[in-house]
Order: sequence, then structure tokens, then C-alpha cells
Amino acid sequence: MKAIIFLFISMFVISCNQSQTQTRQPVTDANTPLHLLQPDYDTPYKIPMPAEITTSLVRVLDYLEETTPAGLIDKEGGEAVKVTDEINLNTIIKPGD
Repeated sequence: MKAIIFLFISMFVISCNQSQTQTRQPVTDANTPLHLLQPDYDTPYKIPMPAEITTSLVRVLDYLEETTPAGLIDKEGGEAVKVTDEINLNTIIKPGD
């Protein structure tokens, strides 16, 4: 019985010493499977939330509505066409972004 207790105590002491002497290695692609590593990108890529997508689309729409006004102009003179009777082959959509 003393031998079994001595065996358990010695195994416990040896395992404690081994766990204390081991140092944690930094996680690199040499010691970790690549699918478990987080990429080191300058831009933090992530799955966007629906609210973030909506915010971006509204920002783009607001920009386009501000910089691209709806209207027709005469391509030769650059004058605005305000009456539909004045539309002819020289009438184009007013350019914008």
C-alpha cells in the first residue's frame, strides 16, 4: 500500500514539475494548423450585420442623388430642357457621377 501511495505522489510531483517548466509557445503557422489561425490583415474582415449593409447602401444612394440630379440638357448648348416639347435628337440626360 505504501508503494502505491509513493507511486501516486511521485507521479504527481513529476507532472507538476513538467507543467511548470513548459513555456507556452507563441501561436504561429509552424505550430498550429492554418485553419485555426486568425488572418493578419490590415483591414479587419468580418461578416457585416444587416444594419451595417443598410447604412452603407443609404450613404451611397444619398451621394448619388446629391451628385447626379435628374434632368435633361441640350448636348450642343448645354441648356436645361424644361418642357417636353423641346426634346429632340440633341437632348441627353444631364451627366453626373
